[in-house]
Amino acid sequence: MSQKLWSIVLLCSATMGFAKANTVITFDDLPGMANIPGSFVPAQNQLSNQLLDSHKVVFNSGAGYVAVVNHVVPTPSLPNVIGGTNSSGQLSYASNVQIRFMMTASVQGMVDYFKVRGDQTPASGNAYLRAYDVSGNLLGSVTQPDSTAGLTLELSIPGIHRVELTQDSGTIGFDNVEYSTVLPVPEPTSMAAVVIGCATWIRMRKGRRS
Repeated sequence: MSQKLWSIVLLCSATMGFAKANTVITFDDLPGMANIPGSFVPAQNQLSNQLLDSHKVVFNSGAGYVAVVNHVVPTPSLPNVIGGTNSSGQLSYASNVQIRFMMTASVQGMVDYFKVRGDQTPASGNAYLRAYDVSGNLLGSVTQPDSTAGLTLELSIPGIHRVELTQDSGTIGFDNVEYSTVLPVPEPTSMAAVVIGCATWIRMRKGRRS
């Protein structure tokens, strides 16, 4: 789906009152494991689809889940961050972290804004955010160096279904995941009806104000 059409759908949703305040996940209400890279992630500290129903989001890394880690040292919100896992199920900050937006386990979702922070213990290196649409097309990317202030990776693009967090220092824990309202991905056959309905709604609203 073109970015222009996504923009129309998202504008329509906001105008019709469907858009809500951004969701922020700090991970601080989840149990965190000890911050020991290379250690196996206990079951209670594995995060994958536990937040699907409440937050419409699914986390993934090399072992099929990310690790919730008690970072101890400063983070944007103490004490927990998330880190990647390798295929053996060990905590590995060097492993990619993927986040997908889903309405349900079988219905894909999308957002038009995503933001994440890094921990506040800097090391030499950068962190990278890449955003993809439901078809796997790259929508945009951003890079930030590690920082004592906690780096910020942020993108505002219509139609984001999945984001990927990578880094080249292998030390950064991610915190404070923030994103806009998760909306269902429209079926191609219903897109025209959505656009027409949106235009009609906007005209009606403008007519009432005049």
